[in-house]
Amino acid sequence: TGLVLCGLCYGVWADIARDLRDGREAYRKKDVARLAQISADMDGSLFANYGRYWLISSQIQQIDKAVVKQYLRDYSDSYLANNLRGEWLKAMGERADWSEFASEYPKVHKPDQDLQCYQLQAQQAANAADVAYLRAAKALWLTEKDLPNACTPVFNGLFKAQHITTEDLWRRIRLALE
Repeated sequence: TGLVLCGLCYGVWADIARDLRDGREAYRKKDVARLAQISADMDGSLFANYGRYWLISSQIQQIDKAVVKQYLRDYSDSYLANNLRGEWLKAMGERADWSEFASEYPKVHKPDQDLQCYQLQAQQAANAADVAYLRAAKALWLTEKDLPNACTPVFNGLFKAQHITTEDLWRRIRLALE
């Protein structure tokens, strides 16, 4: 019976490994139909969150927010949920959907520069550009890294309002050259 049980376990594991491999490949190709099938096949397994993540993430620009929110509730403390929340926030930022963005942004762990800039855009849109906003925007401005396109509207606003000075501009150039 031990050999039979071991053989069954191997078969189950081989199916899971195949689904994970195929799911990753379908995700890379943005093959939504294949992802839907793989997600259904993985439903109920320990790795069901991967199938659902790939399926939702591949459609993040147009998927119903209820589907995203359900995934975020179901897998709230997972690495994949945090990634999905970040992807969803970026999609909302690109669409300037600031009301939904504002409610989800505080839940993200370690936001990247894109998300930080979208958060600043949301504050700008809500006329909530206070001292903390200016401090955060200037801190991003004075980084050595290339800044994402999401930051351009923020910095344009700061230039227009004369919150970034010529001296700040030169500091940024020097940092970029170092």
